[in-house]
Amino acid sequence: MLRALFDASERPTGTYCVAGVAFGHDRLKKAQKEWRALFGDRVCHWGDVQRGRKEFTEEECDALMRGATRIIRTYASFGVAFSCDATQAESALPSSAALGLGSQTMLKGLSEKYPATCHLAMHCLGKMVLEDGGKSHKVDYVFEQGDLYQGRSREYIEYATSFPPIRYLYAYHSHSYATKQEEMMLQAADVLAWEWAMHVDRCAEGKAVRASLAAILGVRGDAVIRAEHFRTNRFYLRHVSGAQFQNFCESASVILNQTDAEVRAASEAARREFARMFPNALVGGTK
Repeated sequence: MLRALFDASERPTGTYCVAGVAFGHDRLKKAQKEWRALFGDRVCHWGDVQRGRKEFTEEECDALMRGATRIIRTYASFGVAFSCDATQAESALPSSAALGLGSQTMLKGLSEKYPATCHLAMHCLGKMVLEDGGKSHKVDYVFEQGDLYQGRSREYIEYATSFPPIRYLYAYHSHSYATKQEEMMLQAADVLAWEWAMHVDRCAEGKAVRASLAAILGVRGDAVIRAEHFRTNRFYLRHVSGAQFQNFCESASVILNQTDAEVRAASEAARREFARMFPNALVGGTK
């Protein structure tokens, strides 16, 4: 079983990112212990740590950055990040759907940047977990409480995961919502989301990878990390823009314009085929 903590970050440039960091049970306990030893009762907002703001002093920032990146690199089983341009998302994501309960619910998960990017990141994490050979084949998803459009995301996830094929693609077991105080390692997801969004902007400016991101990924500081796509056996980081993002939006629109009868027929056909292909498929619920 994996516990995957998800958080969102948005840059002043409009680069928007949702990231997730997944831990196995024993690794999570070790990461929490070391994170608390590093930060105490303070909540790590990575942007504040970078600049020595609020309760963080400039003198301690380097040690905190080194410690946090080491903990993520050492204990995270998987890390994912999906980013997009917020302005493009607002203009390109679908805004209408067929007048049926299923399509209208799916619209809530595909018409705003937060739920749509969560979907992409969850799909990505599920793919990595499944490719891992089933060693840790179920995921408890935990999202930071309070992100904009989270209500829509919640309705979408509850509806989508009622279908076994989608539940399987997410390697889904359950999902819940918490604050960074309640789920300490949500702070690790904040770190990865901030770092990837910053990296996307730096790539646009022709700048090299930050040492902190390289440390998280366990690569050399002079490594070339493309914003469009970076993949190792533990990390999958991607920025979706231009034609790729437009293709995603067009595909979503096709799905959303099905009637309830068409959705039910397609879902039943998918359910039968899924049951044939995966007789021991995952089951799960919602917290």
